[in-house]
Amino acid sequence: MFKVERTKLEDLEQIAKIYDQAFDTTTDFAKMKKNFKKLNKDNDYIFISAYENQRCIGFAHLVITQDIFERTNPFATFWSFCVEESYRNKGVGTAILAYAETEARKRCCEFMKLTTRDERKACVAICEKRKYRKSICYTIDF
Repeated sequence: MFKVERTKLEDLEQIAKIYDQAFDTTTDFAKMKKNFKKLNKDNDYIFISAYENQRCIGFAHLVITQDIFERTNPFATFWSFCVEESYRNKGVGTAILAYAETEARKRCCEFMKLTTRDERKACVAICEKRKYRKSICYTIDF
């Protein structure tokens, strides 16, 4: 059985492997560790991991954005959502997402956005199952 909780520094190497597997990339581990240490002190960054037998099997992070204009409540954005391949379709991703939703609600967020690509079928399926609305987002690469 797995559990979901805040990410531990010592699990970053395993998280980098899971992330690289999910997104077909190579993580700059030194940068990852440096930014994790810095951002983990900020209450608006919540790093979430799923564990089985003390081993990280999934990861995501939640960013709380404070809006200064129309809304009085903040909103949340869910990023870097990945589960180790051998643990997919076993409820790990759903549990990570539910944990993030709980954290966003605790912070009185107005809404939560999850960014993904259509080809990430498992992620899209979780979003649809949990009644997320598909919305359009425009991105520019620099």
